[in-house]
Amino acid sequence: MAGIERRDREVRVSYCTNVHPGETVEEVSAALRSCAAPLARALRGELDLGVGLWLPRAAAADLARNESRLRALDDLLAASGLAVFTLNAFPFGGFHAARVKERVFVPSWAEEARLEYTADCGRILAALLPAGEQGSVSTLPLGHRAAGFGASQRGAAIANLRAAAAAYARLEDETGRRVVLCLEPEPGAALGTIREAARCLAREVFAGPDDPARRHLGVCLDACHEAVEFQEPREALRELQDAGVALGKVQATCALEIDLAGDPAEGLQRLRRFDEGRYLHQVCALRRDGQVEHFEDLGAFLAAAAGEVLNRDLERARVHFHVPACAPPGAGLSSTRVALGELLALAARAELVQDFEVETYTFDVIPWPERARLHALDLAGMLEQELRWTLQALARA
Repeated sequence: MAGIERRDREVRVSYCTNVHPGETVEEVSAALRSCAAPLARALRGELDLGVGLWLPRAAAADLARNESRLRALDDLLAASGLAVFTLNAFPFGGFHAARVKERVFVPSWAEEARLEYTADCGRILAALLPAGEQGSVSTLPLGHRAAGFGASQRGAAIANLRAAAAAYARLEDETGRRVVLCLEPEPGAALGTIREAARCLAREVFAGPDDPARRHLGVCLDACHEAVEFQEPREALRELQDAGVALGKVQATCALEIDLAGDPAEGLQRLRRFDEGRYLHQVCALRRDGQVEHFEDLGAFLAAAAGEVLNRDLERARVHFHVPACAPPGAGLSSTRVALGELLALAARAELVQDFEVETYTFDVIPWPERARLHALDLAGMLEQELRWTLQALARA
């Protein structure tokens, strides 16, 4: 089957540059010089650092249509000791605006603009990849109802995904470089879990076990997203294998967690600090009977808690707020880094994926009183510790 295959190369570790603001090629390049290049020097001897480039629509269009600018970016990466084997094409642009929330799901996969942007990202990655290597491009899980995506748009979204796979197949014929487009499930979206994404690809997108589209479409497993939905790492990987769907990359990041079975007062008080206005922070709460209750944003969960309408049989809740794995929050809150460590070990041992990407884009909105606990006082220092933690977790496997 074309989708699932074992890797026989060493794992590749990167951090995602969506943590940096910037909409233009110049701004992306400035972030590489000021943060990524010094990080590569600091980690030399331990890791050949990769960067998972986030290229907003404007920057991607510029690079895809200007060979000299693309060559200059390639030269900058090489001079900085940085490798690029994955791109993040989930946010279309404006990812550091004052309010992002559900707008990160616009345009959806039902719209031609999403297909054109993703095709550009594939062309750019193929140009940056070394000969003989393959890479991945992560993307949104079709769309989100809060951003106007519904059942009536699903057919168009599926058709555009198949068109993207065909474009990436032509790209491989032209360049010899394989790029896999990876749906990234997120709580509350049209595809909220790995299970839903795997079944969508297997049942709605692929025409059969030998469909050539399997070679260029897969899944990005964001460890924070899966943990929020209380999906066990072993089960998520099994779902992919059973469906014959490729795992293109793993995003190594943690979610916040609060114990609700005892006295959650201290944890709830601290959690209010994380209720900020830029990003969507979905919450899932686990009941004693194993059912999961969903809250569209952290504010809705906190309002339910303040109004004492939370069910008394809730055990714990997890929040889609990416926090560093290098330090637990403590004092009434915890994180899902134990589950992340398990996922990294399982994925590395199974050799189903080569690419691991640290993605703590929330650095700017981590509340100041919490930054010292999370070892997030400065961006470069946090990233260095996260990358080392991820390397150690993979080494233990």
